[in-house]
Amino acid sequence: MDRRRSFSNVGADGGDVPYSDHDEDELPCKRLKLQILPTEVDDFFNIASRLYQCGCSSFEGTALGEELDKIPEEWRADANRLFDHVNTIMGEVRFSISATYDTAPEFAAIDEEVPRHVMQLLAKDVPFDSWVQHLHQFHSAPRCNVVWRQNTVAYRCQTCGLNSCMSLCAECFEAGNHEGHDYSRFFSTVGGCCDCGNPDVMDPKGFCQKHCEDAPRSNILKDHQKFLIRMVLTRLIIRLLVGMRRWSLIYDHLKGYRNLSPENRTSGLLFSTNEIIHKGIQPIFSLLARLCEAGSNVTDILIDVLLDKQLYAQCQGNGITGADLEKNRRGQRMPESLDWRTQESLVQDTQSLEQLQAFKHIVDKSGIHPIQNDTLLDELLMYQIRIGYPQELIDTLLNLLYDTTYKQAFASKFFAYYPYTTAMVAELLNELPLGSREGSRVAERIVHISVQICSGAKICLWLQNRIDIVGCALDSILMMSLWKARPTLLNHEAVRFYSRYAEELSSAYERGWLTVSIDANPFFERNADLFVLTDLQNLFVHQAIAEHFFASEKLVNKYLRHVCLFQGSCVEWRIPSGEHRINDWVAIAQRCYNVEFEACSLPMHSLAQHLASITQNRRDTNYVQMYTTQIKECLQNWFNALMMDDSPVDTFLPPYCITFHIPLHRHLAVLLYYTQTQFEVTRDVISNLAADEGFLKKAMLHPLRLFAVRAEFYAGMWTRNGQGMRMSVANYSKPTIAFSFLAADLVLLRFSACNVNQEFFLSSLFNSFHIPDCFAFPSGVDELSEDDTHGLVLRKVWIPHLLDGALRLLLDLIVGRRDMEPDSNELLQEEIIALLARQDLPYSHIRVVIPNRGNAPYEQNSTEFDAAIDSVANFVEPDRDNSLQHGRFELKRQLYDTHVCPVFCRLRSFGAVDFNEFSTRLEEHDRKIGKIPSHVTPWLGYRLIDFDKDYANRFETVKPVAALLTQPSFFAFVARVLNWTNGLETPASLILQQAIYLLSLSCQVLRSEKTFEACRDRLFRHNDYQESPFHCDAAFSKSVADAEDPRAVIAGFFCIDYGCGKTLINLILDLFNSAVRKKHPDVSEEALYNIIRVLLNPERLQSSVRLHGGCTLYVVRLLNLMTEASPMLSAHIKDYIDDKFRPKKIASESASTSDGPAASASAINSAASAAAKKKAANAAKRDAFLAKLHAKNASRMKTHMANEGITQEEMDQIETKSSSATLYECPICGEMSDHSIANVIGVFVHTRPNGVVANSVPATSHVTDLMELAPNFPPNRRMRRHTPTLNRRIYGEQRDALLSNDMRIQSESAIREVRFRTGVEVRTCRHFAHISCFKSYLDSIIAGNAIFKVDFTVSCPMCRSPVNAILPLRMEFGRDMIRANFFINDVERNCKALIDFYKERLYDPRPIADHDSPLRAQITTYREAVEAFEDLPYRQLINTISDSISWHHPEGRFKGFDARMSFVQCNVDRLVMAATVDLPLPKFSKGSVIEHIMSGAITLLLQNEQKVIFKHFTELLSAAAGRELAITDSPPYLCFDFQSLFLRCVALPMIDERFVSSDREDFIKLVYRIITPILFTRAIFNAISRADVPELITEFLHETDFGPDTIIARGLQATLEASRAAFEAAKDTFFIASGHYILEDAHRRGSYVRYETVAEMRALAIKDANLLLCNLTKFAIMLKTEVFKKDMLPEEVAVVRGNDYAALYSLFFGEEATASSEAINLHSVARSGGFFVRQLAVASELSSTKKLPMVIASDIIDWKYRSVLNLPPLYDKLFSTFFGQRCESCYTNPRHQMLCLLCGSLMCLTKCNHNRQTANGEVETYIERHTVNCGGGCCVYLSLNSTMVVINYYRLAVLWGTVYLDAHGEEDRNLCRGKPLFLSQNRMNQLRHGWYIQDLDRRANLRWISLEQLSNALKQCHHGH
Repeated sequence: MDRRRSFSNVGADGGDVPYSDHDEDELPCKRLKLQILPTEVDDFFNIASRLYQCGCSSFEGTALGEELDKIPEEWRADANRLFDHVNTIMGEVRFSISATYDTAPEFAAIDEEVPRHVMQLLAKDVPFDSWVQHLHQFHSAPRCNVVWRQNTVAYRCQTCGLNSCMSLCAECFEAGNHEGHDYSRFFSTVGGCCDCGNPDVMDPKGFCQKHCEDAPRSNILKDHQKFLIRMVLTRLIIRLLVGMRRWSLIYDHLKGYRNLSPENRTSGLLFSTNEIIHKGIQPIFSLLARLCEAGSNVTDILIDVLLDKQLYAQCQGNGITGADLEKNRRGQRMPESLDWRTQESLVQDTQSLEQLQAFKHIVDKSGIHPIQNDTLLDELLMYQIRIGYPQELIDTLLNLLYDTTYKQAFASKFFAYYPYTTAMVAELLNELPLGSREGSRVAERIVHISVQICSGAKICLWLQNRIDIVGCALDSILMMSLWKARPTLLNHEAVRFYSRYAEELSSAYERGWLTVSIDANPFFERNADLFVLTDLQNLFVHQAIAEHFFASEKLVNKYLRHVCLFQGSCVEWRIPSGEHRINDWVAIAQRCYNVEFEACSLPMHSLAQHLASITQNRRDTNYVQMYTTQIKECLQNWFNALMMDDSPVDTFLPPYCITFHIPLHRHLAVLLYYTQTQFEVTRDVISNLAADEGFLKKAMLHPLRLFAVRAEFYAGMWTRNGQGMRMSVANYSKPTIAFSFLAADLVLLRFSACNVNQEFFLSSLFNSFHIPDCFAFPSGVDELSEDDTHGLVLRKVWIPHLLDGALRLLLDLIVGRRDMEPDSNELLQEEIIALLARQDLPYSHIRVVIPNRGNAPYEQNSTEFDAAIDSVANFVEPDRDNSLQHGRFELKRQLYDTHVCPVFCRLRSFGAVDFNEFSTRLEEHDRKIGKIPSHVTPWLGYRLIDFDKDYANRFETVKPVAALLTQPSFFAFVARVLNWTNGLETPASLILQQAIYLLSLSCQVLRSEKTFEACRDRLFRHNDYQESPFHCDAAFSKSVADAEDPRAVIAGFFCIDYGCGKTLINLILDLFNSAVRKKHPDVSEEALYNIIRVLLNPERLQSSVRLHGGCTLYVVRLLNLMTEASPMLSAHIKDYIDDKFRPKKIASESASTSDGPAASASAINSAASAAAKKKAANAAKRDAFLAKLHAKNASRMKTHMANEGITQEEMDQIETKSSSATLYECPICGEMSDHSIANVIGVFVHTRPNGVVANSVPATSHVTDLMELAPNFPPNRRMRRHTPTLNRRIYGEQRDALLSNDMRIQSESAIREVRFRTGVEVRTCRHFAHISCFKSYLDSIIAGNAIFKVDFTVSCPMCRSPVNAILPLRMEFGRDMIRANFFINDVERNCKALIDFYKERLYDPRPIADHDSPLRAQITTYREAVEAFEDLPYRQLINTISDSISWHHPEGRFKGFDARMSFVQCNVDRLVMAATVDLPLPKFSKGSVIEHIMSGAITLLLQNEQKVIFKHFTELLSAAAGRELAITDSPPYLCFDFQSLFLRCVALPMIDERFVSSDREDFIKLVYRIITPILFTRAIFNAISRADVPELITEFLHETDFGPDTIIARGLQATLEASRAAFEAAKDTFFIASGHYILEDAHRRGSYVRYETVAEMRALAIKDANLLLCNLTKFAIMLKTEVFKKDMLPEEVAVVRGNDYAALYSLFFGEEATASSEAINLHSVARSGGFFVRQLAVASELSSTKKLPMVIASDIIDWKYRSVLNLPPLYDKLFSTFFGQRCESCYTNPRHQMLCLLCGSLMCLTKCNHNRQTANGEVETYIERHTVNCGGGCCVYLSLNSTMVVINYYRLAVLWGTVYLDAHGEEDRNLCRGKPLFLSQNRMNQLRHGWYIQDLDRRANLRWISLEQLSNALKQCHHGH
């Protein structure tokens, strides 16, 4: 027997009654099967009202216990009845567990019927939603506090916000006054609450009217409602807690269950327990949420319930006993409550939190608050932790934060229990399976709560005074960081100093310094550290909190203990040899930086900024001194743990390992920076630190090591360590976080360089960069083995990078000013200049890349920032040259000369590539300004520093850094660098440039006054340090500081040989000698000497601050500086010049007279004259050679002509052009061949649907704006469908269906005659291949006989354009051309001859071949090639058939001639469209794809197709000639598509090779003329069909006179006269009574109007005739133009663009039209009109429904091309209108909302994945089907969440871009910035242009992806853009 345990309920006798033994039907909630009557509800209302009035408690135990006396005797029975009813509604907790652990626990807090009965009790017979909405109207909370979850749209106003966390819901933002504010829209990542009404977070000026200070407050609840709501809420909260108190019981049982059944261990115990609890209490959450929607009338009561201490005490069982209850409950069982029955469970659950394993890491637990619950809220918050922060509970509790008392109670308990939260998350993470994201989700939910508290300074200060919130947060962060912490592996002892592997380090040397384990700590590994780190950052943002923090040394100790855990973490060991690292650590390296930045850097900056402000305000240094001392102590402890005192050397660190994470150093550096800004106050603190030279010598080594490792990495010394090292170096140098890493290290290095012995500093620098090993590397060797040297530099290629790294660091220390003076707008401009000098950037990129100092950057408000940008940059408008480009800023050109600093630009570069881009741009500028020739390599434009001026604003403590340039080790180092570079092939290397620049700066220091004085204490003393790696007695024996003239001693360092074989000055002069001779190789000695004397003039220094040139100019500047700095150096330079350059023949006295400007001009003119003479001589030599060669060739030609007997006259007549026979090169086989029937050549084509024309809409359609289709109902309701019910394609399908089904036209061929089914166009790239080669190529791609999908493409082998078929070229069989021997345009006389001539060629389209002849086989091959071409477009066409039409309809079953001609018509329609909307037309002279398609259509005509063509031509011609014709049952010509009819009849004469050119022209004109009567007749019929009464038809026929004024008028008149009798006979048939319509939608869109006068009918006839004739004529013109390969002139295109029929007529007929020839007039063939009328009348009589005239009358003849709808000017308007609307297909809220820009439909991208099969049997999704139905295979969508325009073509999509830009011309993909966006009309025009052309598949810059990839592409579209 299964034994089950449960909580017991108290029965009438007080005994235990396990409810699980009851029959389910006996449970109270099951017994209540029916709703109570409204009268009973009224009775309960009365009872509740009386109980409320007498002050009775809503808690049953109190009301019927200790407060029973409050209830009058006569009311007690009613009170019992009310409480009984509520208990019956609530039912009992369903909970069962198995004692044998063979089943999982089952738990349900309430029955599913409970919410319905509760709603009935509260709302009576009013619908509950209406009741809630009614109460919500009176919601009057002082603060909004609307709660939202992830991915909800919210707003943030920087103008109104008091901190960066402020956020507003959409409703409050739109209702508030934020016009002109700096605001942004964002998608909340972790959820949040609206801050409207909270003055602690935002300026009250931004409050909406509902939450402003004087907003009205109201409470409309009646007494009975207050009592019932309170009673229900009390019962729900109690039931909620009763359910939660089962946590330990479920956990223990689940543990046993899993031990018994290991296969059930799918997730952790905690997670599974929480899931069971959460599922059981979920209905309570839902009911509470619905109740809280009623607003403050309900939530105020809930707050009172949650905070009522007395109520909680009563619930604990202090109210009544079981015996007392028995007297008053008449035997009813007491409902389960929070009393003694569940107290034990509460104790167990509490202990389960207090005994969590993570608490063992907290040594001092005095700051941990014990769990103590005084209210229902307290216990809820405790269980919120225990069950893993369920989102529903969070939403419920956060929704109440508008009440100040509640917020304080909630916040104090939440943060008092904060360490328990961290411990719970640790336990949860410990058991989660790999890949689970539950840890990060829990962290996000916790942040959802904490950010609401930590964002307000007042509440945080209150919490600090009450519960020490900072201490709680620090305990939590220590608990997190210590989880799986491990001892550091760093050790500087001699035995371990040169260790190469971590495995070599014995545990015996570990000193106990713990570091975080980023790779093993699940908090960091699973991104569960979010809540702890975010909360600490938010707390330290508030200065009041920071002041409390610094006032407590205990808190400072805790914080620094946390920072110490990151000091020395993530150590990497260089792999000098062997295999590369297998397990790459990119993710770990990135995570290390992320965690240090969040955990240490952001708090570091906030605290330092606040400390500086506090110090300035208090004028007290106690806090600074204490903080500095503690940081120093921590660093000293770290040095001791690393055993740095036992290190074998004291100038560098272990060379085989590195840690980039030294936050203690950076805390000290940032503190130094901020204390230096308050130097007058903090002078003593800084002096004390500067005096501790021993400490600084140790502290500077680790930052030095980082810069050295960066150089080692670029050298390739860390290659074997994988990409993780690349990530580490890149992040360290990343400018966006520079102040937290690299810049902070520079601050400490610069401070150390100013306060330690500078020779020691330089020695440390050189040793760290392995400079001695570099110079010791043997020459002539590329690589050393490890046995050959004790040094670390084993490869020659490493040396340049190490030297460059050392020089670069020296320049950064000397030149960089960013951290050497207080922040200012000038420094901000310098940052922008450095950024824009590398590349032009958009505004947002500049804002993001400019580094900030933590969470509280120095004031960069929009006004100041914009002013800074405007002062240094010019704005470049977006989308130049019609390319989609951001608006961007480019640096003002003059600033490249006046402000750009290459040193700072390199410091702020992202890497080598970024700096190379800067160098290239600077070189282009310098070449242009300096007119530098191409053979000269310009040097970087290093500007001279005026130290006295430029150092004026710098901190006093860092000015002595310039003394580094006066040390003997510096000169020794530079001398060796120059000596090393002299051996290089390219002296213009960056190393040489930096060395020369440093020497120039050294001279500038000597020339300075104030700076030199500031450096006096740091000048060299020979007894201070004698261990320089470049020790030289000549230099190091002199004491500069003690010298009488220290400048002279320093200048003397130039004249010392530092082991190079030459003195430094001679190395410089040798370099000058080499450079100047290379620059002037052809100048005489005398001229060169004069040039040098001009250059070496100190007066030139004033113009040498910024140079534009190469090596010579920069070395000259250095020599002039040396001359100016020291007379000794000046004399040395003069002697060298005289020795090396002075010609011997020049007397010394003449030299003295040549000084001055005259000599300068003479020297330069002399050099220029010599160069010009040499250039002229070379040109003369070239001309003489060419003349001689020409004469020789002419002589040879004459000899050849004489031998051949050819005269000069005959030679002049020879045609030199190539043969007319065209040869084609096949790119597949590589052969050249001509095209013939035996060797078929094809042209590559791409067939694709194009719905621009086929999907045209009626011209009367007025919807052109998307907002006209906007929903007029609130979000979260279903979007109505906006897909047009009618377009040209759908209308044609419906019309054909009527003709086929209702008009007794059952023959499929008859329906096919009416029109060609267009919709697929054929494009070509004009490259060719053999048909057989292309087939083999495709077979190699797709094996077997697989059918290509409709979106199949390959790339053209020549141009990579998309190709999906090959079209055989036009076939010519070589038959003779025979001219017609009659006048073609004379229809009446030559009718029979014309018919015979046409028939002869029509029925003989190709030569007749015998059965076995090769020609027959060749024709068969040609036919197969043509059919293979048309297969794919055929399937593409039937795939575009509307859902409303079966694909078995003839629309979907045609091939052969009709299919081929449909491709022709589609292409011609597209040309007409291009001309109409002013798009560029192709060059027809380069070839036409139409002629090849028509050739296949005509050449391969079948007999039945020939009959159709001949029938139409014969009937039209005979009718025009006036012959009598029999009426058949064929469709009447009046219902034909006139362009299709024209194309069918002219195809033969256009393409048949036997027609001469003149006959082709005449036949085309003939067919045009004999078709025009149909158009005139149709126009007259349209007018007649609109007659209001039958009598008006007779009046119109007999009284209308169109007149002779125009071509149309003459044609209409002639047609009317010829057809009057026929119309009169059929007028009853043609009259359409009012209300009888076919295609109702066509009538509505076509504005079907009836006319009451003849004048109106006449006007309609003229209008329709003009429209019909213009459409046909445009089509005929474009067809003729393309087939005849004649390019159109601009004026001809303008004619086609208009609707002037006279102009079109003249363009079509050419000269004949201008001559007014009778042979081509239209009215002469109008006699056929009567035939067309009679034909229609007969067909109408044969129709089963007699509705044929109605079908024709309903025709829409005026269409406009489908285009992209107009969009609103503001994206906010579009977004707010459509966001949150439901998908039109699945009616859910789409995650990726796709808005069709053609019809306005809203649909899902991923959810709405309803698959269906197409006619081709292919599976498609809903969005694909919409693309087909709406756009004919191509459609334009707007991704609402990302602003991206998506072009969908079948299963492929492309991200086109966005048409909305912000105020700075930038896109905001995925709304990352959320700034207001404005419609770019230029981009809108480009989008429409692209839509019309539909050539995106041919653009190489666009990447097409599958629809399956589109979702991810949209998510990532903002990256790298």
